[in-house]
Amino acid sequence: MHSAWKEYCGTGWALRCNPSSGNLHPTEAYLITPSLPGIEPGVYHYLSRDHVLEQRMAGEDAWTGDFRGNGILVALSSIYWREAWKYGKRAYRYCQHYCGHATAALAYAAAALGWQTRAMDGAADDDSQTRRTGPRCRFCARRARGADVLMLVGEEEAAVEVGRLMDHMDVCAWRGRANRLSGEHVAWGDIEQASGAMSASDRAASRAT
Repeated sequence: MHSAWKEYCGTGWALRCNPSSGNLHPTEAYLITPSLPGIEPGVYHYLSRDHVLEQRMAGEDAWTGDFRGNGILVALSSIYWREAWKYGKRAYRYCQHYCGHATAALAYAAAALGWQTRAMDGAADDDSQTRRTGPRCRFCARRARGADVLMLVGEEEAAVEVGRLMDHMDVCAWRGRANRLSGEHVAWGDIEQASGAMSASDRAASRAT
């Protein structure tokens, strides 16, 4: 969410609540929700510029039953190129740093409403099912995007059967297309290697639990 707007020589830009060097903001947020008052079940992308939710997948009524209690899922991902064009291979750890800020901001906002946040440790970002939650979904075009964390946000008794939810999402279609960041793209092998190593670590942790 942005906190203010600045303008210089006819060019305006938003200031966001979570910090980011160079105001590059690689972190993206997606809401995965059951049927709620005023909102249909589905996957939504948070557009900070307009403070709105863009529907990326229309869910089925069946997946509302995969949620227990009052809760939703929030997926955070990083677009590495937003940082890498300026910072090179350092971009990976910067993206992780900013995701931490976003996670903390989400936790504070939830606490103010009397809710809790909990990371879904069993959801490894390299699983073909988990990729559909947004961070590596089909509408992301060819830009490298890393899945950072899948969080359950809601009341203490809230729970989600993630496996069943992904099965229901299999029959749904994605909508929209990712914005093109630039006409050129430089691949940083170190970033992909680090991301792959973390994915392997997540998979091992998932099997251990």
